[in-house]
Amino acid sequence: MTEPKRITFQNSRGLTLVGHFYPASSDKIVVIAPGFCSDKFSQGRFEIYAKSLNEKDTSALAIDFAGVGESDDDSLTIDKEVDDLKSAITFVQKCPARRNDYCY
Repeated sequence: MTEPKRITFQNSRGLTLVGHFYPASSDKIVVIAPGFCSDKFSQGRFEIYAKSLNEKDTSALAIDFAGVGESDDDSLTIDKEVDDLKSAITFVQKCPARRNDYCY
């Protein structure tokens, strides 16, 4: 598995969200979202998930919701986390370099 790339993108509220992108060679990608008040590391579980996905030639993006981890600070609500997840999905759909070693 390639080392993850730290990436940033904006949510619909203009806040910067941070994620780790685990690239694979195909266009397939899974967004890994943590539970409420958890972060993109999720005690190491997400790296295990990403490695398993990479073995199946699928990229993974593990994200921090706003207000958690490295992402910009915000109050935590389920509605805001749903919005952040939608922003992550939009980001990977538009990502021009998913086939390469990075996503920006």
